[in-house]
Amino acid sequence: MCTFRYNDGSGLYDKIKMWSDFAEIIFAVDLIANFFKVNHNVHKEHDEKKFTFNETYSNYLNGEFKWDIIPLIPLQLLDLYRNRQRIFYVIKMIRIRKTYQ
Repeated sequence: MCTFRYNDGSGLYDKIKMWSDFAEIIFAVDLIANFFKVNHNVHKEHDEKKFTFNETYSNYLNGEFKWDIIPLIPLQLLDLYRNRQRIFYVIKMIRIRKTYQ
């Protein structure tokens, strides 16, 4: 998507953009859901499975939140010369990191 600059009017760019927007929504939902997910690796010393919401979201904010929020910043919406704003889609490749965890 980031190197696809030419729009020939066939609608291909619009289809790619539609799927890209759909993926953005899915990752935004994942970001919100992670505030409610308990990280059992952080709480290994606790035997009980009950954690407060404050513990859960503070662990997420201090941990993986920065890696999840950076790709959601809509920098590609900037209007730059010769559609150079599409280069910002490279930033979204940070999500690949999450795949290998």
